[in-house]
Amino acid sequence: MYILGVNISHDSSTCLLKDGEIVYYSENERLTGDKAREEDDKINIIKTFFNENKILPIYDHIESIKKYTKEIDYIIFSSYGSYRLDNEDKFIDDKILIRSIISKLSEENIKFNTSVFYENNHHIYHAANAFYASGFQDSAALIMDGGGSFDHDYFTNHTKKISDYPFREVESIYTCSYDFPNFTSHYKVNSMLDDPFDETEEIFWKKTDNEIYTKSRSCGDIFNVIAQMLDMGKDNSNGAGKLMGLSGHRLKTDKSIPMKLFDRSKIDQIIDQYETKHEMFLVEWFEKIDDVYVTRNRLLSHINDFMKNNVRDKSLSKQNLDFYILASLAYKLQKETFLHTIRLIDKAIKITGKNRIVLSGGYFMNCVNNFKYTQLFPQIEFFVDPIPHDGGTAIGAAKYFWYGLTKSKDKFQFENVYFGP
Repeated sequence: MYILGVNISHDSSTCLLKDGEIVYYSENERLTGDKAREEDDKINIIKTFFNENKILPIYDHIESIKKYTKEIDYIIFSSYGSYRLDNEDKFIDDKILIRSIISKLSEENIKFNTSVFYENNHHIYHAANAFYASGFQDSAALIMDGGGSFDHDYFTNHTKKISDYPFREVESIYTCSYDFPNFTSHYKVNSMLDDPFDETEEIFWKKTDNEIYTKSRSCGDIFNVIAQMLDMGKDNSNGAGKLMGLSGHRLKTDKSIPMKLFDRSKIDQIIDQYETKHEMFLVEWFEKIDDVYVTRNRLLSHINDFMKNNVRDKSLSKQNLDFYILASLAYKLQKETFLHTIRLIDKAIKITGKNRIVLSGGYFMNCVNNFKYTQLFPQIEFFVDPIPHDGGTAIGAAKYFWYGLTKSKDKFQFENVYFGP
């Protein structure tokens, strides 16, 4: 049985399973060498629909797929979900991409029986990729990313009446096993990731004790927005990773550590004027509301104001005072999101009772903090998804569908991530 998984959100990717085992996987970026191209491609295809520019992510994978088969049993699509509406209030972006891909496969004489798209399953696919790669018999799963899918019906019937933006899943906890149903949801935080500098009143609503709706910023979103503030990279690609690296340049206050003369001369200035006096460094970025930790209201607006008032040079081209102020800010970002993730890991342990946890979602590309979790929870066996960003959801979707369809308990643990022809 061949199942083709296609991720049509960012980090576009394609996965081909044969009887549950990956025979081909690649991200579009690896074939084109251009990380930014995929978003431009999608915008073009939406605008022109079935145009003649062979630009959709699947096109770069066609020849590799043909090396294995021209007859596919099922195609499953994954996406974090678009919310642009046409005049009939239908969600059309993902559907246009899907129809275009199916059309291209037909042009290439690749046959298939059925295609499916479960638009609310983004975090489940993150969990599936991590769990089935881990080799664990069962585990908890903690998913954290910038923002995942949303409930289309809820948006249409409720949220849309007050906002152009939906609530997106940002934090999820599941139990995972090979017993059907393979994934059980225990906790989910949904955030309205609209204008990061919106000054309106905070939203907090407990639909149930374990389903939260809020305007709290996700850890991944905070990284992404601060990276945008610093203009890190083309279209801010890899900006979050650059911030993680920048945090390591924070000036050390231990004067016994050998440092360059310039570094040493700035330590007192950094400490006296910023880290021990300025609110951004003194307050915790997450506060507790009804037993749920959410970001402080207008957090990103405060950070933006701080940079405007205290940083003249954001280029990071010189190790000047501004460089070290931003390094301190990046360090604070690492610390605050680390502490928040610790609370979620502890919650996952208590809710599920598991001593194995898989971690997935774009936030867990933060390898520095990932290592710290293993040190802080020595009694827990961790598995960090090696493809935690959205590219991995092509695998997760295909695996989720195959195990659900076959009820198989066969394991295909990742030995490495060198997939392909």
